[in-house]
Order: sequence, then structure tokens, then C-alpha cells
Amino acid sequence: MRYLRFISLLALSSLLACQKLADPVTPPVSPPTEPGVVYEKGKPVGPAVQKTIGPEGGSLTSGDGTLSLRIPAGAVASATTFSVQPITATLPGLVGEQAYRLLPEGQTFARPVELQYHYQQQDLESTAAQLLFMAYQGHDGIWKALMDTELDEATRTLTITTTHFSDWGAFARFELEAQPEVVLPGASSNLTLTGYFTGWNVPVDELSGEVALTQPTVLADPQNIKNWKVSGVGSLQVAASQSQATYTAPGHAATSSTLVSVEVYNFLPPKYRPRKGAAGKAVMLKTIQIDGGNLFEATLDGQVYPNCTAAGFIDGLGIVISAAIGDANRPFWLRIRSQKIRASTTIPYKYYATGLDGTAEASLSEGLNGSWVSYVDPCDAQEVLDSPGGVRIDSVELDGRTVSGSLTLTLYNKEDCEISKRQFSAKFKLTLTDG
Repeated sequence: MRYLRFISLLALSSLLACQKLADPVTPPVSPPTEPGVVYEKGKPVGPAVQKTIGPEGGSLTSGDGTLSLRIPAGAVASATTFSVQPITATLPGLVGEQAYRLLPEGQTFARPVELQYHYQQQDLESTAAQLLFMAYQGHDGIWKALMDTELDEATRTLTITTTHFSDWGAFARFELEAQPEVVLPGASSNLTLTGYFTGWNVPVDELSGEVALTQPTVLADPQNIKNWKVSGVGSLQVAASQSQATYTAPGHAATSSTLVSVEVYNFLPPKYRPRKGAAGKAVMLKTIQIDGGNLFEATLDGQVYPNCTAAGFIDGLGIVISAAIGDANRPFWLRIRSQKIRASTTIPYKYYATGLDGTAEASLSEGLNGSWVSYVDPCDAQEVLDSPGGVRIDSVELDGRTVSGSLTLTLYNKEDCEISKRQFSAKFKLTLTDG
């Protein structure tokens, strides 16, 4: 969604975060006393697509393929230059990346021109196809949604006809916002249902089917908001207003995502004819990411690297941990060969040989300084010398998917029988994925 709407919702969510769930913010349900909110005009971004079309009619599509125009025969009396100009979006509840300025603006067409908007699946994050409508910005600066917008979910299109051009876009009737969208284990996210005209009781122009859009407002209609659910881990506490809920991640959750859903009903204004494609029900979905709190803090020759980028993988031999020590030019690699990692154990380093279950091996690459490994083959000895120390596993959680512990390591480099050593240690907590 666009920056303007994000800032507005961020401020709204920050306010709601200070409220107790049992005492939700509930705005008036009565229709707004003002016809709508004046928004600034969008500014052109990128090139316009132009085409001259005469009385025989024709078609035109925006450069990104999102908005198509079909001008029927007889719409204009003479050859007319039509254009579609992408603009920065000021439309509240915007679907997609931008709105469009259609020209010639101000001209009235003898026959209605068809506008068709092609939305994408990713545009439905935080909303639902049933809640999408076309809207235009009038000369007064107020965006007006058209309640008779036709919806075709199979082709992902919104279709409307108009006898005039202006700035046009697609917008979502309601949105399900989460603040924050990424939580740590045990942390919470506040979810809020918002809309761009107050509640369900809104004044509709019976001739045009238009509804003037306002600032984002928290919904308030418990009878028409139902069935909050969590698909995945975590719990959900729903406010009495049904328009707000609090999601809480488990205290020891792995890095993952969970889906919160809620159903809204009867969202077309009362007594207004159903639009083509209307179902009377919308299932809104919001994805909340759980950050399992991956940690890898390393110390190399006494210098501490506190926030290393790291990842852990499970494969047929056991676990592989990789990390960037300081930057991507100093990658660290650790192999733990074990079919089952257990807590409260120390795994020793051992140069790779077939069947060495319960052992570890490590390496550190450092550009021109070469590769440093957890073992060395001295020139005057038959046996490989392995690093003292080992990998200490403190805890294993979530069926082996989260592992925490520490390691101490001597790294070796040999050139012409000269052996150099470096001291390395680290502590870690990683959520493992399939390698």
C-alpha cells in the first residue's frame, strides 16, 4: 500500500497500541457529516500511453498492462487523442502501485467508455477481492468509489463504465492491518479492521452509485464482523467490537509465518443493489511473520562480531551452520555430523572420515589470507591434528528445529610446513531449515 496510507495507519495503530483490548477505540456508526476528504492530486510518473481513436471506436491499455480502456463506436464524434498516464497515488486504500490519469479530462462521451482494472494476487494482502472497487478523483479533490464495479475473481478484473475521464484507480473497501507485521517469540501484534467510509451506514448517490472516501476509520459493527481465526501457531484475543484483535506468538516459536483471518458481511451499503460478482461475504487474510531470533555472535582473535548474519540447515548428515563474520568476505562454515542433536552435549572436532557420527568440522575463509580449518596435517606426523574444544549444544527445541549453544575452536593454516593458528569462538541460536 502506498506511503500516505501507511503513515496514516501507522499513526492510528500506534494510538491503538496504547489502549487496553477490553476498551477498544470505537468511532461513531452514523454517516459522516462531510461528503468526503480532499486529497492532493497525483503527479505523473513514467511515460504516458497515447492513441488517436475516432468515431469507429477502439481500445488502449496502460504501459504496465493494468488498466485497459474500451472506447465504443459513437463515443466521440471525431478523431480524439486518448492517453493513460501513471501517477503517484493519493487514493486511500489503493490497490497496486499507482493510479492513472485518463485524458481527455473534462470531455463527456456520447456513449460510456469501459475501464477494466487487472489486479494481482499480491494486491489482496490485507484485504479480499470481494472488497475491491474502482474509484475516481473529482475536480473537488475527493475520491469517490463506485459501488456497481463489476468483479470477476476468475480473471482478477474490476470493470466499470464512465462518460468522463479523471484520475482513476482501484481501492479496497476494508483492510486488515497488523502492527507490527513481524514479531519475536512471545510478542504480540495488534490487528485492526479499517475502512474509508464510516461503518456500514453510508450515504450512496442513488443515481451514480458513488460513495465519497474519508480518512481511514476503525470499523464498528460487531454483527457483521465474525470468525477471527489463526491458521498456524499462536493465539488470538478478539475485542468486543470485533474490529480489533491481538495475536500472540508462542514463547519458543521458530522462524515461520502464521495467517490470521476474519470474515466481514453485508459490506455493501443497505438497500443498494448487489454488484455483479458480489458474494456478500469477504474473508480477509493477514500474514504475520515470526522472527525466531537467529543469533550468531563470534569472536575472532579477540575481536567481537556481535551481529553476524547466520543460517542453519538440516541435511542427510546432520546440521550445517553458515555465518558471515563481519561481512560476506569472511564466511564461516560448521558441519555437525549427527543424526540426532541432543541438548547438554559437547561435540568434538574431527577431520572428516566415513561414519564419524557425533563429530564436527569447521572452516573460515578470509580472502587473501586463505582458508582456515579445524584440523591440520603436520609435515612430520602421520595423523591429522584436530582442534581442541568443541561445539556445546545447550538446548534443542521444536522437534530439533531450534538449536542454541556455543563453540570454541582453533583454526589452522599450513604453508610449507609452517602452521599458523587463530582462536575462534561463538554463541548461537538458530532456527534450522531443510537444506
